Amino acid sequence: MDIITEILETDKMAQQKLDEAEARRVEILKNAETEIEGLKADAKTKIDDYRQQKDAEVKKKTEADVLKIRTAEQVKIHEFDKLYEDSHEDWEKEILEGILAQ
Repeated sequence: MDIITEILETDKMAQQKLDEAEARRVEILKNAETEIEGLKADAKTKIDDYRQQKDAEVKKKTEADVLKIRTAEQVKIHEFDKLYEDSHEDWEKEILEGILAQ
């Protein structure tokens, strides 16, 4: 084998190695993109689940707060009704006396 044939054979083998390395690089990049998309999808799912959980917690707390407020409101209305029931005759008399005194 002469030196030129050896050089050509070495060059051919080097080109094959470069081609194989390029193919592996492309495959690695493709796999990385697939993995990135999987991570993104997983993150989106976790975010959506977390958001739904927090929405449910906020709704539950809000409903409890509304119930508390409505209960307190009903107590105040009952107190005002009782106050009116106990005092309206006196108030009417005071108002009438104030009008007549003028």
